[in-house]
Amino acid sequence: MYSLDDIIDFASVNTDAVATNRGFYYQYLCILKKWITNYINEEDITLLTEVDDDIKELGKRIVFTQVKCYSTPFSLNSKEIKKTLYNFFTLSLKERNNPLSVNFSFETNSKISITENLLKNWVENQTNLSAELKLKCCGRVKIILNDEIKKISKKSKSKNRPSTDNDLSSNAIVTLQNQLNDSFLQKFVESISWNFTERSPDIAIQELLKEIANLIKDKKFKHRPYNLLIDVFLSEIYRCSQLNDPNKRKLTNSTIDNLLQQTDDNLTKYIDNNIIKALNTRLSLIELAIGDLQKTQTFESSRIDLLADKLNNHHQIQLPKNLTSLPYTNPEYILGRNNISDEIHNLIQNKKYINIYGVGGVGKSTLAKLYVHNFKDAYDHIIWLNTDIGVLHSVAFNEELIRNFSLLFQNNDDYNGRFLKIINELEKLKGKNIIIINNLNESFNIIKPILSLTNWKCIITTRHLLKEVEHYKLDQLNFEHAKQLYLLYNNESSNDLLSKFFNLINFNTLMIELTAKTISNNYDLTLSKFLDYFENQKLDDAELEIDIEISDKDQFIQLFPFLQTAFDLVSLTKEEKFYLGYFALLPSEGTTVKDLVAICGQDYEKVNKPVFINICNSLNQKGWIEYNNGDITIHKIIQETIIYKLRKEFNPFAGYMLYISWLTRRLAEGFSSNSSISLRFLKYGESILNSIKEPYRKSVHQPLLLLENEVLNAYTWLIYDDEICNRWENLANRAKLHLSNSDMLLGTILNNYGKMLADLGKYDSACVYLNDSISILTLEENKYILQLFTAYTNLSMLHLAEDNFTLLGKTLSKSYDLLTKYTFSDKLASVHSNTLGIANQKAGNHIKAIELFELAISLHLDIDKNDRNDIYLALYHNNLAFNQSIVNEKEIAIINYNKALNILLEIDLPNNVVLNHTLKILSYLYEEMGDIENLEKVKELTQANSHSPIIL
Repeated sequence: MYSLDDIIDFASVNTDAVATNRGFYYQYLCILKKWITNYINEEDITLLTEVDDDIKELGKRIVFTQVKCYSTPFSLNSKEIKKTLYNFFTLSLKERNNPLSVNFSFETNSKISITENLLKNWVENQTNLSAELKLKCCGRVKIILNDEIKKISKKSKSKNRPSTDNDLSSNAIVTLQNQLNDSFLQKFVESISWNFTERSPDIAIQELLKEIANLIKDKKFKHRPYNLLIDVFLSEIYRCSQLNDPNKRKLTNSTIDNLLQQTDDNLTKYIDNNIIKALNTRLSLIELAIGDLQKTQTFESSRIDLLADKLNNHHQIQLPKNLTSLPYTNPEYILGRNNISDEIHNLIQNKKYINIYGVGGVGKSTLAKLYVHNFKDAYDHIIWLNTDIGVLHSVAFNEELIRNFSLLFQNNDDYNGRFLKIINELEKLKGKNIIIINNLNESFNIIKPILSLTNWKCIITTRHLLKEVEHYKLDQLNFEHAKQLYLLYNNESSNDLLSKFFNLINFNTLMIELTAKTISNNYDLTLSKFLDYFENQKLDDAELEIDIEISDKDQFIQLFPFLQTAFDLVSLTKEEKFYLGYFALLPSEGTTVKDLVAICGQDYEKVNKPVFINICNSLNQKGWIEYNNGDITIHKIIQETIIYKLRKEFNPFAGYMLYISWLTRRLAEGFSSNSSISLRFLKYGESILNSIKEPYRKSVHQPLLLLENEVLNAYTWLIYDDEICNRWENLANRAKLHLSNSDMLLGTILNNYGKMLADLGKYDSACVYLNDSISILTLEENKYILQLFTAYTNLSMLHLAEDNFTLLGKTLSKSYDLLTKYTFSDKLASVHSNTLGIANQKAGNHIKAIELFELAISLHLDIDKNDRNDIYLALYHNNLAFNQSIVNEKEIAIINYNKALNILLEIDLPNNVVLNHTLKILSYLYEEMGDIENLEKVKELTQANSHSPIIL
């Protein structure tokens, strides 16, 4: 607490007295209001003045209050806010072992800066912070506290101090930084309350005096003169604050009781006339007595004088070119955009309004800044509006516009009234003028009054397309410009790495700058390591918590918290957030509404089609996705940011369980009937599996295991290699970890992995997994007969491959027992017949094998076409043809090979192994028979099939 001499010195320096003195006065009045409120309510709370903070309250909880009386607005960039947060931080550490809850309060007469969006949202929702908003607040607070800790560190490191002291200081700094974990930050943010009364200092003091005077009218104060009691109580507050022992600086209910027992004459002895004179309270009380009427008259008089002055001198007013301040830009750091700036200028010569649109971080604001820099001389007046907090607010409370047009507004003037008055002033201006509306995220209607201005052109930057005006889509930088941008901040220049990085982030200019600066500021971080962090969804790793500077920010930021803030979802509805989260799990390109509707099933197509179309149109309009002719594109950086947000939820990704299950069902249907269906949906399954990493699967473990099983099943018709085998092994191991030993899904996965091992010739391992699968599936064979029969079939094929006819006979016998025990479709009968055919083929009984393969074909054709997978039919024809060729029936064999070929071509499954095998055998036969014409046709088909891409 300042001494009396300090206060008097301040007051004497400033003849106005209020500007320096009112801060002390406002603080004392805040303390006084709390004190007498506690007394009236009989709250057993002890107030301490200037102990740890301006006000410390001890009751059922501990509350530290910082009081500020300012004439300027606050933001999270304000020095005082940062110092306050740091002070609250150190107090929270000091009280960490206190059994009472500890809270912090920031009270001020001032308001929040119109450009400060995060603090505004924090204040408006402080009683019920959403998880998303809390995460943003924690990220920003962490950056602020780190900055303040570093400032302390720099001050504490002195060359003149002993090295042991500097070591101690370094350890203290590290200890402080280590406290800033997620758990602490969330609790810390929740403990802070904000109170912005949005009044000028004078009005705030007068309002406090009114409130205090009304409180003192309470019967507990026995109708004593309120001006006398105010002076006495303020003097007591000052006296307590000056005591050397902090523990004695107490204001309690008993203190007031003791004072009220004194007579009025005796009370005057308690008044410290020096402090009362210094605080100028009596003048304030006189002003309070004058009342609001005189103030209103004075205000109206000033309005009349101003109006008269404007009418007399309007033609003489010289307004500045820049009616608002323009953002700083360095054109040397803006690459690949000069030609576009010229294009925009050419467009706006013929069009009054231009909409520059594109995904967040592509450089729209940067282009607008460059345009203003390049063509400012072409305009008489320029206005730049940042509209993050809304167009109405950015105009109605724009202090520069209000000052330049000498406007007077009352505090209770509504937004719309103020907005229209400023628009009216702009309409009066002649000449050639331009307004930049930056980052518009509201409907087009909100800016119509601005667009209607006569002598004003307008550039609007948005994430979404404004169809109502001329528009220009800003595309990504090319490789060379992206590389030059990266090299401005970091000299790592491997083209391969840069190309991989740029493609991974879709050439996002914001991400290029953030990444390059993060790497540059870290002594051992490389682009290669950063790519690992990105691909493994570890952008929130501690190693990347590097402070960097970025354009338009007057404080250090860190990459991950900044991305979370840059792609804020506050403007979206609950439904929009949900579907955007779903789209974030899907491929960034190539997703179609038709596929998304199909994933949900044919029965729900009529209902789901308009739902997906409407949500896509809405998200496209707000700039979160690109939706064109049924195709959905979402930027990879947006996807990554949203996935990190989803991971913070209580049950991450649980909301998408139904969509995962439906996709699994579609893949399973493709496997059992038409494999090309599996290929259609395969990319969605792969994308979901890649997007939801293992540590965040707790809520959706089983659905994802099911999905992965079907994804890998689909690959069995496309690829046989060690990579797919390794994926099956990984899936099997995770299934063992997360599923019980009796879970049928585990049995199914082990069967599929065993089959893959057998196909690759790893018979011993395959036998173990297939037998384990059979043991599990047998537990509920009546429910899982199809899966159990499949496992027996796979085991039979393994024994055939090993030429182990003894075990083959036993296994086939068990398969036959299942066939006779249960009644089910010809699908299993055809599989069984095919297995017996292969067994006879291996034994050299080719005539019997031909009979069995023909039976398998007949049984398969008896199955409903919509319920069968004709790849099996192609396999049966291939097996039949092989045995026919062995018994020298080559012409008939060729007929069956061609039947298999036509089936596979009709299915249109590119690069599938059965098709490749069929073409290879046909080419041998045609070459052996000298059929050159058909041989050439087969070679052409072989070449076409080898180039058919697998689109994932």
